[in-house]
Amino acid sequence: MVIFECQECRDSGTKCGAELGGGGIVGVGGGGAGELPLNSAGLGMALNIMLSPAEEQLLNVPCACVIPKAMRQKRIGDALGVVCAGGRSLLYYAFASAEGDIIGIETRPDDYNVIQPERDMLAHSNHYLTERFKRGDKTFGFMEGDSYIRIQRIRRLMEEHYGELTVELLGEFMTDHTDYPRAICKHTDLQVQLGETLAAVIMVPEDRVMYAAYGQPCKYEYLKYKL
Repeated sequence: MVIFECQECRDSGTKCGAELGGGGIVGVGGGGAGELPLNSAGLGMALNIMLSPAEEQLLNVPCACVIPKAMRQKRIGDALGVVCAGGRSLLYYAFASAEGDIIGIETRPDDYNVIQPERDMLAHSNHYLTERFKRGDKTFGFMEGDSYIRIQRIRRLMEEHYGELTVELLGEFMTDHTDYPRAICKHTDLQVQLGETLAAVIMVPEDRVMYAAYGQPCKYEYLKYKL
């Protein structure tokens, strides 16, 4: 089971990094909003953020408190339970385990929905897939419609290579420029002030390995981190 993600940020000057810690690896995306941790139990997590109308926001437990608690768990079900109990926000969490399980959960300030994989695959971008959450759904203005194109594209790539996905192949997916510059591998478009891809991360929880490209993966090679 592999979990992977391209991290984007509106501010192309924000830096991303990966650190080895006592029991895990953490890749940090733009502004700290996109943590990509892998712990020593072989539990990996990726995040996507959505935006909802300001009037629907509530004071809830910060994701900076929810994420560390979830990633201290050794079992994927326990990590999911942490998010179900306290993860009311604007985030989509995806978990993958060393045993080969994968699960997603979309959250809103007052609700959540667990998303099951289809044919052992999950894909997500920056808009809600849960039907009841789509009312008032507003993706970031600087993303415009590309969130819908990116998820369609990554699903197509995975389906075309179903049963033969490898780290190398997923790395190629992350360089995809369909709908350039608003692609999976995103580049700055000064006309609409788009962000750009600042890092790409691929995790293999079973092997306790993370591969991280510090920049657009079409330009930078992946570095390997192993627990």
